[in-house]
Amino acid sequence: MKTFRTLFLFLALMSVAGSTFAANELFRSIASGNWNLTSSWQMSTNGGGVWFAATSTPHDTSGAITIRVPNNVTVSANVTANQLTIDSGAVLTINSGVVLTIIAGSGNDLTLLKGSALNGPGTVRTQGTIEINPRAGSAFNAQLNVNTGTTVANDQTSPYQGNLYGNVTIDAGATLNGGSVSGFSTVLYGSVTNSGTITTISVGASVFMKGPSLTNSGTINAARFYLDSTTTVTGSGLYSSTNTYVRGNSTMLSNMTGSPSSQFIVTSTGTLNPNGFTFTLNSGTLALEAGATISAPGTIRTQNNIGISITGGSFFNADLKINTGTATVNNAS
Repeated sequence: MKTFRTLFLFLALMSVAGSTFAANELFRSIASGNWNLTSSWQMSTNGGGVWFAATSTPHDTSGAITIRVPNNVTVSANVTANQLTIDSGAVLTINSGVVLTIIAGSGNDLTLLKGSALNGPGTVRTQGTIEINPRAGSAFNAQLNVNTGTTVANDQTSPYQGNLYGNVTIDAGATLNGGSVSGFSTVLYGSVTNSGTITTISVGASVFMKGPSLTNSGTINAARFYLDSTTTVTGSGLYSSTNTYVRGNSTMLSNMTGSPSSQFIVTSTGTLNPNGFTFTLNSGTLALEAGATISAPGTIRTQNNIGISITGGSFFNADLKINTGTATVNNAS
């Protein structure tokens, strides 16, 4: 019995020691190559005081991981990591069909410094509460899959804008947070498929949609949501932002419902093309600035008590259907 207890204690201590050792393993790239090759890495077990040739490769229980210039590290097989930084001038490439999963750690879980690149065609998948810090001048070109929890993607320094250039998918139950602080924003340049939630915690934060297509079967309730380019819009999801702005050319490929707490605004540079479908507004105000267009064919349908504010020089060419409640139309000139 004593021998058994001693063995059990030894194994327990080894397990704790192993976990602690892994957490203290810092990794930095030493050459261009595959992520899963030890020849691509150096490691340190004393906080960076001494670096030596890696005897393993970075994984989910490692400490901080840094891709250094001029290295291009390639993720050629699925791997999980956190506390990952890509230095200025360095490149991390994810091969086609490969997934780099980022899990929650301390501080920023994924940082791209100015001049760095995170390339696809593979995918970055986030799980848990994740902070992505894509600095101004960096290029987040890989696809992003917000799989579980909440992911924030902002430059943590001025101009506080996180640019994502690859396609973005938000899974059901997951959330993309465009900003927890006023003045922060997330800009989406790729196609977006939202089955979860696109939001902002701060009422002064924004999400800009600049990609070619938006498929929304979830909820978009960012304080300020901008349809900011030439974009096709489809899906039965809800648009319940405080203010939604159509500043580009938005073409509907299905019926669409707007539930703003304030306004759904077609700006002076914007065109909303119902494309034969029905846009239903069930709260707030539909506002057209001078130069704005709602084109035909298609129908604007109102439900409940809403306002329609039309400025001189705008063009409301679609059919208008007052379905329920009262629609108050005024000239905002």
